[in-house]
Amino acid sequence: MHETIHAKGLSLVKEKDNDCFSVKDYRKPLKATVQSYTLSVFLSVIIIYLYRKNKILAKENKELANQLFKNEHLNLDKKEETPIEASEEHEEVEKIIHPINQVSEDKPNTSPTIINTEVPVFDYETMEMIEIVMNEQKLYLSQDLNVKQLASAMGVTQKKLLATFKQHPQSISFNDYVNQKRVNHACILLKEHPEYTVEAIAADSGFSSPITFYRWFEKITGMKPKEYRKANEQKIED
Repeated sequence: MHETIHAKGLSLVKEKDNDCFSVKDYRKPLKATVQSYTLSVFLSVIIIYLYRKNKILAKENKELANQLFKNEHLNLDKKEETPIEASEEHEEVEKIIHPINQVSEDKPNTSPTIINTEVPVFDYETMEMIEIVMNEQKLYLSQDLNVKQLASAMGVTQKKLLATFKQHPQSISFNDYVNQKRVNHACILLKEHPEYTVEAIAADSGFSSPITFYRWFEKITGMKPKEYRKANEQKIED
């Protein structure tokens, strides 16, 4: 009997041991399942939070875009209205500053029109000085003559000299005046020195080249140098 009780005790111990073993065998998969579930819940919470946050941001961006669109339209409307307002203000200022320019539709404008008829006064005194200096010193015979040299010989400024030619009644420039002097000198040489060649006369008269001499001579006299010489020879014979 003692052996029977001992055997039952052993069987109970084994059953308990078996129970313990069975409990120990199920704990590990249960723990892993709990951890997986917790992680899944945590990830779900994060995903839901991010989704809602993204939705809120999208809504805010949409509202911001609508606001910017409205502001652009307002700015465009202001730009379109500005020129009209500016023109109205300009008209008001013109009415204050220039009331004379306003002409009534009922009454014709009978105010006299003022025309500026003032003509620059020609400096005859300076022109006379130019003539004297040019004839006495024969500056026109120099091929390198310029305004600075003539002004220095006269004792006046270049500005005054150029202003005198600019106001000349016949609109003669400095170059026109000097070349006219040279052509006059060439005419004298063509008459008095038939032995001189045309090229030599051109150089003695202050022209830098025969081509320039021919052009200016024909422009001023209406004849070529040889024609001029021949015409004057016939006059002498007659």
